[in-house]
Amino acid sequence: MLPETRNGEIVLVEQFRPCLETRTLELPGGLLEPGEEPAASVARELEEETGYRVGGELTFLGKLYPDTGRLENRLWCFHATGVEPVPDWRPEPGMTPHLMTKAEFKAAIMSGRFAAALHVAIVGLAALHNRF
Repeated sequence: MLPETRNGEIVLVEQFRPCLETRTLELPGGLLEPGEEPAASVARELEEETGYRVGGELTFLGKLYPDTGRLENRLWCFHATGVEPVPDWRPEPGMTPHLMTKAEFKAAIMSGRFAAALHVAIVGLAALHNRF
């Protein structure tokens, strides 16, 4: 999910990724629970990982295949506007939420600080939908 506050800031999460042996900056997201709809899943993951909840519009951007040669899973892509802080939220261990202006976020993509390919694809879909 590409979550955006009412002020136009992008909500991101930083976490340690053992296979890369470094902390990465990412969009919030996760796996569908059994019987869960994709929109409900991204809303739940946003709140769990960042302490923000969807307070405005949640727009479906598209469904992508992450790796057609090896995986059968899907990447459900959404953009949320008007996300707002959850009172009394407690962070998950190892997860650090971040707010960035759109200019800072674009700079993070261009510099490689934000480099998760599937997450950049979500930003690209948002741009194609004139949502970013």
